[in-house]
Amino acid sequence: MKRALLVAGTLAIAAGLQAAPTENPYHWYHEAVCSTSLADQPGLFEKSLADHPKHFASKHGMAVVYYRKNDLAKAIELFEAELADGKALGIVHYDLACCYALKGDKALAVDHLRKAVRHGFSDWRLLREDGDLDSIRDDPHVAKLMKRATARRAQSKAAATEPAAASTAGEPKPKKSRSRKPKKAAAEEPPAAAPAAPEPPAAASAPGPVESKAAAPAPAAPAPATPSAEDFDPTADPAPPAPAAPAPAAAPAPAAPAK
Repeated sequence: MKRALLVAGTLAIAAGLQAAPTENPYHWYHEAVCSTSLADQPGLFEKSLADHPKHFASKHGMAVVYYRKNDLAKAIELFEAELADGKALGIVHYDLACCYALKGDKALAVDHLRKAVRHGFSDWRLLREDGDLDSIRDDPHVAKLMKRATARRAQSKAAATEPAAASTAGEPKPKKSRSRKPKKAAAEEPPAAAPAAPEPPAAASAPGPVESKAAAPAPAAPAPATPSAEDFDPTADPAPPAPAAPAPAAAPAPAAPAK
């Protein structure tokens, strides 16, 4: 029970702290929740209910204060009044089950615990560990409620982890293609050779390597032979003179045109 109340109070505080105290219409409620004095909390909740008579969180906070003060009769009266609002019925019935279990009324405690699970209460760890329910924990009905709450918690987790599967459950599946693969030929022929590309027109012969702009040096004349001693023999006949080169024939003069 304490865990459920802590969650509700924390959410309310977080919502109210966003505004300044002078501008916050639920200032007294937040003062009551933040207060650690059981003596001051009832008066603060009364101020909040005076400003907002239908504020459910203030009503529930007032009932919790009397539960903590161990005034179970007053707490049960306030919790029973909350049922008429129809809000958070799972938590309100659970709190009533705790109060009746502490008071020793096991039948009413089990009845309100059953109603709490029916209205969505699924905190199986709190059901298993809350000391307020020790007097009815061995009741066979409580064991069944534990199993039901555990199964509901598992279903909630499964639905939260598989949102995509649930969203695509009703979509039609794509039809399979009816196209068939072509049958293989008995004897596969080699692919036909591609036609030869037309030969390009004969291009002019490529010029040879480009010569250097500097003229090639002329070949050197053979060096004259060095005369030996035999070439100066006085008894030897003188060598005949070399024949003269024939003079070139003169070109005939052109004939005069006839008159």
